[in-house]
Amino acid sequence: MFITLSTPSLNVVLNVMIARLVPEAMLGRMGAVLSMGGMGLKPLGPVLGGALAAALGGAGALLVLGGLLCLTAAVAALSPELRRFTGEPVAAA
Repeated sequence: MFITLSTPSLNVVLNVMIARLVPEAMLGRMGAVLSMGGMGLKPLGPVLGGALAAALGGAGALLVLGGLLCLTAAVAALSPELRRFTGEPVAAA
């Protein structure tokens, strides 16, 4: 439930970071790439989820996916590079 409720705020943060880091002339292309990638990957969710549920059962699939989500969050939280990230563009050397 927490993840579902936090998704809109994460989308806002992602859009702000894109607007700050991508050159203005490339924003349309970046939006198109993100949309195409998201739409292209959407059909894989039910397919992979169904295969996982068939192999492990519903509860097993949810436990595996929840564990992967927690692992992803832990790796992101412990990443020194992400912890230093400020959203400011890095000057070209």
